[in-house]
Amino acid sequence: AISIKDDSNHNPSGGCYDLMLDQIVPVNILGTDYIAVKGALNTTGDESLFLMAVENNTQVFMDGSATPVATLFAGQYYRDYLTAAGSSAYARTSKPVYAIHVTGFGCEQGMAILPPLNCAGSTSVSFTRSTNEAFFLNLLVRNGSQDDFVVAPATAAIPASAFQAVPGTSGE
Repeated sequence: AISIKDDSNHNPSGGCYDLMLDQIVPVNILGTDYIAVKGALNTTGDESLFLMAVENNTQVFMDGSATPVATLFAGQYYRDYLTAAGSSAYARTSKPVYAIHVTGFGCEQGMAILPPLNCAGSTSVSFTRSTNEAFFLNLLVRNGSQDDFVVAPATAAIPASAFQAVPGTSGE
């Protein structure tokens, strides 16, 4: 496994310093369509979507626009800030890219490589709570499946009203 990391990353919204890392995935499974949903970082916390090109002349289109916001060469990246509460970003690229989402809560940051939208995903995901701090979920679902989420064993339903359309996706 190969990991990418940023050690002692300082969040501008507070005194937090965090290690952010993820394991890279093979280039052949990268995609061209990604969505990042804003987490619970402070509004001034630099929550971002990074798109890194693996091929020259990769165009980046944001939120359904037909006009590229950037043209990247291999190894270059484009950064889109997610600042408004409840916001999201839809990125489409002309060639496959890595998409990294920097998010977290308060001033505590983390990062993850996002799967492309054509990834089938999982029907069940497990997690373990190690602290009693606030708990947040960022969920992304195709329109029509908003009522399909339950957190068990507490059987807490996640209401369809908690979802909102992603700009540039025509409500999909």
